[in-house]
Amino acid sequence: LGVLSTWILGVIGPAMNFVEARELMFLRMLRLLRLARTVRLLYKFKQLWILVQGLLNSVGTVSYIIFMLLMVLYMFTCLGIEVITKNATAQSDPIFRRVIQSHFKDLPHTMLSLVQFVAMDSAASLYTSLIERENERK
Repeated sequence: LGVLSTWILGVIGPAMNFVEARELMFLRMLRLLRLARTVRLLYKFKQLWILVQGLLNSVGTVSYIIFMLLMVLYMFTCLGIEVITKNATAQSDPIFRRVIQSHFKDLPHTMLSLVQFVAMDSAASLYTSLIERENERK
């Protein structure tokens, strides 16, 4: 109630009268009651409660795994930027250069391209043109 009345309603306050603010708080209270009813049902279904507890207990492990995956993705992104953008074909071939500028121009674009490659999300169209241009050069 303190955060709601000072931060949120303080900003909205001039545009909202007191009756509308009470209606807003009443709607929030109904949401909390609905959430409490759902939690109470979880206790009734023991197997579901065990599954929910298992998910909650594994949040720490999953977050460490996500952190490790992001670190590996970051390392390969840095390696990919060095290898792909510093390629000799990039200076001589305009199509190769255009693909590099659109997909490998900075860290976020390169990360997205690598995730696209790992997920096999139409990565062939991206990497095929690079490989064909590199093979034509040789």
